[in-house]
Amino acid sequence: MRVQVEEKYPELNKLIQTGKERGFIMYEELYDNLPEEVTGIAEELDDIYMRLSELDIDVVDAETAEAAAEGREGERGQAQAEGAPQPSKADGRPAGEQLEKTNDPVRMYLREMGTVKLLDRDGEVEIAQRIEAGEARVFIALSKDLQLLELFLRTNEQARRDRRGMRELLQGHIRELDEKAAERVREGVRLFGEINDLDEESHELRQRLHRCKRTGKRHQELSDKIAANIAEIALKVRKADFTTTTRNRLLTFLNEVDRQFSIPIQTVAKDRKKLQQERNVERRKFYTARVARYEEELAHLEERFEVPYDRLKLLLAEVRRGEGETDRAKQELIVANLRLVVSIAKKYTNRGLQFLDLIQEGNIGLMKAVDKFEYRRGYKFSTYATWWIRQAITRS
Repeated sequence: MRVQVEEKYPELNKLIQTGKERGFIMYEELYDNLPEEVTGIAEELDDIYMRLSELDIDVVDAETAEAAAEGREGERGQAQAEGAPQPSKADGRPAGEQLEKTNDPVRMYLREMGTVKLLDRDGEVEIAQRIEAGEARVFIALSKDLQLLELFLRTNEQARRDRRGMRELLQGHIRELDEKAAERVREGVRLFGEINDLDEESHELRQRLHRCKRTGKRHQELSDKIAANIAEIALKVRKADFTTTTRNRLLTFLNEVDRQFSIPIQTVAKDRKKLQQERNVERRKFYTARVARYEEELAHLEERFEVPYDRLKLLLAEVRRGEGETDRAKQELIVANLRLVVSIAKKYTNRGLQFLDLIQEGNIGLMKAVDKFEYRRGYKFSTYATWWIRQAITRS
């Protein structure tokens, strides 16, 4: 006879009672009320999730809980219909049997996945800090040119509203935004302005730090202040909530601005070189006129984007560098937790989807967990990721 998790963990009973009353409990409540030896083991936590699901109790994040508090009753039936795992119609074989029948490339993938070193808490924090540093690099770079940033935010709002590409929008004119969208743009500019102020202050503090004795009290005070500024910048980066879509639009935006500059710049450079060699009077007139026309276009572009081309190139390089650092660190965290996806997916193989489909859905949840992970709150990533992986699988 299976021992129910509430018998193993009496602390869970109060949470179950709360969940029965309102239909859900928050992830933070689960984490805060259970012992660390339970929340630190992904498999144990997944058993708890499974039991809560049997009791029709959802585990949600804070944002979902806030929305659910306003309209839970009207949404509950639909959410259960969409999210609850369905009985298998296709294949009820155990996970091990399905795994044996899987083709060789997949089995090779699973074997290679097993060779990846598991991360301890320190390893997770180190990667999370690299993700944070990469994101901060991007945001600090953007904060140095608030006019260009504002144009991006306005273009991004129109892209969201009209479902049009950034390149297409930049080749035309940005229309007026409604008041709600305009307020989001103003808030974004204000937030990036604060990031710039913190970065400027940190730069000054670092200069003063270099002049201090390493063993002195003042050195420690300055170090603490710099660390606090870094944490504050990270908090503001989170508050800005740049989604993957927004980040992709940002790169498209900057690349398109770069493209619009590069065409006249390259043409002017080539024509000036030809002018040095050309002796034909008519050809010299042609090249001279074209240089003047493209120089006028460059002036127009600098006026429109309010940024000189040399500064734009530095900004684009810094953004690409930060995005690269972030993406590499995120990939490390994903790869190190792929076996967690497999261990959770095995529990759902008799509920309708093939094992590989479950893994694919679980990987989507894992990627969302990487995007949402906040190491400063003290959560172990594998514990946090379990919820996201399970949510993705059960809703597939």
